[in-house]
Amino acid sequence: MTLRVDWWGAQTRHDATKKALALYTKKHPNVHFVSEFSGWAGHWDKLGTHEAAKDAPDIIQIRILYGKRSNSSFIKN
Repeated sequence: MTLRVDWWGAQTRHDATKKALALYTKKHPNVHFVSEFSGWAGHWDKLGTHEAAKDAPDIIQIRILYGKRSNSSFIKN
């Protein structure tokens, strides 16, 4: 199984997320991740474009603060 994972942030967040995904794959070798990392600038526009095209990532890492403020269909509270 391959899952697309999206997140934004600095290099430290990128490194930590990649490490977590690698640990998960080590325990579950049938699961692989395609990383879609970007900086903050334009991140929400990119996600909106993906959602409009019905091409949103399978997993989106966000801070809960943004999830509570969003009306987007791809963020579930």
